[in-house]
Amino acid sequence: MGNMSDGVLMVKAFDSMLTSNANDDLRAIAHDAVRFVLKWRSIIEIAPLQIYCSALTLSPKRSTVREQFWNNMPRWIRNPPAALEGHSDWVRAGHSDWVWAVAFSPDGKLLASASDNKTIRLWDPTTGTCRGALKGHSGSVKAVTFSPDGKFLASASADKTGTSRGVLEGQSVPVWAVAFSPDGKLLASASRDKTIRLWDPTTGTSRGALEGHSDKVWAVAFSPDGKLLASASVDQTVRLWDPTTGTSHGALEGHSGWVRAVAFSPDGKLLASASDDKTIRLWDPTTGISRDALEGHSDWIRAVAFSPDGKLLASASDNKTVRLWDPTTGTSHDALEGHSGWVMAVAFSPDGKLLASASGNETVRLWDIEMQHVIQTVNTRRAIYHLSYPSNGYLETEEGLVALAHPTHSESQSWAGSPSPLCVFGDWLSLGMRKVFWLPPDYRADCFAVQNNLIALGHRSGRVSFMEFDLDLVPVGELFDSKWTTNI
Repeated sequence: MGNMSDGVLMVKAFDSMLTSNANDDLRAIAHDAVRFVLKWRSIIEIAPLQIYCSALTLSPKRSTVREQFWNNMPRWIRNPPAALEGHSDWVRAGHSDWVWAVAFSPDGKLLASASDNKTIRLWDPTTGTCRGALKGHSGSVKAVTFSPDGKFLASASADKTGTSRGVLEGQSVPVWAVAFSPDGKLLASASRDKTIRLWDPTTGTSRGALEGHSDKVWAVAFSPDGKLLASASVDQTVRLWDPTTGTSHGALEGHSGWVRAVAFSPDGKLLASASDDKTIRLWDPTTGISRDALEGHSDWIRAVAFSPDGKLLASASDNKTVRLWDPTTGTSHDALEGHSGWVMAVAFSPDGKLLASASGNETVRLWDIEMQHVIQTVNTRRAIYHLSYPSNGYLETEEGLVALAHPTHSESQSWAGSPSPLCVFGDWLSLGMRKVFWLPPDYRADCFAVQNNLIALGHRSGRVSFMEFDLDLVPVGELFDSKWTTNI
């Protein structure tokens, strides 16, 4: 009714009326009600039903109000995090500083978190217990990623190294990009020291430095069969390498600006490079001959990605647009417009029907390729520079996994075998397209990762919080709503 101020005064007045002769239980709940209403006043005004979700769940265990009304909490909230006044196993104070990134292993049995306190922590997401801290970096750890088979964990740090069972040292300046080979047996890192280094993730030993560029190396990419490695450099060239022998196949010349990204087509027969000269070039990686120069953007191009069938190429530009190209003919489709900042990254869904784009205005947009319109916008609260789309339900970024809700889902679908609809949008935990759990300031995440019905939140304070939901108890039709709502 918009009268919370009056409500607070009424609860306070009732509490003050109770003398020492009043019933002890009544005095306890009245006194706790004052604290409860003051603490949760803001969310009660915005979304009253959050009293039973966020407010009850995150109140201290000793709260009389919480004890009295615990059974009224929705049954789909399973193993909630404890209130900050008394942590349980579901809130883990492990890091002593800002958590930058979190990532689940491919099998979902481990969660890794990277922090400013120079450590990586491994967690058991089932129990929330810490499996250990990986120490060795001398600077903040900004990113973590598991190898395709889940046997190794690579991390990137401001101390100019990467780790995988050990410290991979050799580059003398910050590492800008890392990439696992398709079989996971090699790790390539690109650096400002003009070199690419190859590592054996099994032993952590260096397999050698690839030298040839005359300026900083921006990006690296393995061919689908793992027999070629492409690198993009500030020296305006692309180089091709044999990752097994370390020999160079020469420089691909033609760009007149920095080359910022490279990508192989799914069949490995084309290599696309994106440049500050506002063009994309298509190369034959076998001969090194330029097949075409794609012109259309009016500013730097930061990223390129092929569709899974290789019939489309997407490009991201500082002119705030995404373009789709036919790599066979070189013709351009209409520009996808809507971002209000530079577009940093693009990624196709596995079925090729959707395209995700990330912008410097701290949003990720999901586009329907056929209709060429936006079907979802995600506010990330931080600029995203790298995107991949490992499944139909998630986007993988350097800040962790972003869960996506597809308005095209029908009510007849069930959760069995479907991707998790869990995600974080600003101050809310959301299921599908519906906001269901408000995150108070102490619980707001700077990064998050999702695995099935479990979500992990990384916080500036150094905590990692876990929440688990019973998705079978939530009606599917209520999740994939076409409009955002504030109540359950």
